[in-house]
Amino acid sequence: MLDKCLSFSIILLIVSFTQTGSVKAEPLQLNIYTIGFKPYGIDENGHFSGIYFEFANALAKDAGYVDNNKVVPYARVVSALKQGKIDLTIMFRNPALEQYVDYVAALPSKKIVVIGLQNWAISHLDDLAGQKLAYLRGAKFYEPIDTNTAISKYHVVDYRQGVRLLMAGRVDAIIGSLQSINNAVASIQNEDNMQLTLGEPLVLEVKTPWVQLSKKHAEHIDMETLKRSFSKLQASQTFEALQTKYGQ
Repeated sequence: MLDKCLSFSIILLIVSFTQTGSVKAEPLQLNIYTIGFKPYGIDENGHFSGIYFEFANALAKDAGYVDNNKVVPYARVVSALKQGKIDLTIMFRNPALEQYVDYVAALPSKKIVVIGLQNWAISHLDDLAGQKLAYLRGAKFYEPIDTNTAISKYHVVDYRQGVRLLMAGRVDAIIGSLQSINNAVASIQNEDNMQLTLGEPLVLEVKTPWVQLSKKHAEHIDMETLKRSFSKLQASQTFEALQTKYGQ
């Protein structure tokens, strides 16, 4: 009797499975690191936000993935990509990562500058000889400066630290995205209720941030699907809406 009941249960299970089809697979998780400086990646006591943070999440969702996104320092993003610990990030191309990532799509370009305080006009790279330059740890902004041993580099975790060092006179200038530097200045001014004026920036070049996919995870993450989703977000002006949201 027990054998008959067991057989009948198995038959019901087979029939039920045949009628409903195969079990739907859970969506894959897309592990993302967002570079931690405003307004692109913002960490407020563990609450993450920012332009790149929200755009990466929207990209993951449209492509059918579950986002697992954290805002971390730049150097940690680079290290994680090299070790294959994450799937995706958004940032400038870094020569040290060329063998570790594939490039999905490009976002609007940004000016890379060197800038000091108001009383110092930097007109040429020669002006930086013997000076101290705040430089985002792990970044590669401009090869002629990277290889110039006459310019001292003081590595910082984010632009806010660089601006504060500039204010304190511990560095003479800061290098990076003009937009990000200005955001750091505005943030510090609001926080300290003070006025800080920078000098005229020396524009070094224009660089483009890219959606970058780890080559170690290309097997289970479909880059063509990501590209199609990026095109959809681009058509709906999602990135522009985020820039407006964060005052860009």
